[in-house]
Amino acid sequence: MLQDAIDGVAESLTGGVGIGLIAVAAGALLVAKAGKPTAKSAIKGWFAGRDKVRDMTTSARGALAEAGERIQDLYAEARAEARGGAPAPATVGPTAPASA
Repeated sequence: MLQDAIDGVAESLTGGVGIGLIAVAAGALLVAKAGKPTAKSAIKGWFAGRDKVRDMTTSARGALAEAGERIQDLYAEARAEARGGAPAPATVGPTAPASA
């Protein structure tokens, strides 16, 4: 699907000549001495962007998990109150076993 979109854009930009011409031109640019630093900079930028997105999604997952836990706690408290019971105390972390 993404490949089709890329191919469509490349075809429309090249007027139907195709992605082959772009690949040959890009290869020639990379082989040229002046193109090598540019290509390396682009690759380094891609790596940095990829790592930044990965970090952002990891922190977002953590925030969503925490929000989900809070919503579940609120739901359990409201349900207990609606059934006439006292609200269950919110627990943070593992609970200690009851001693007999």
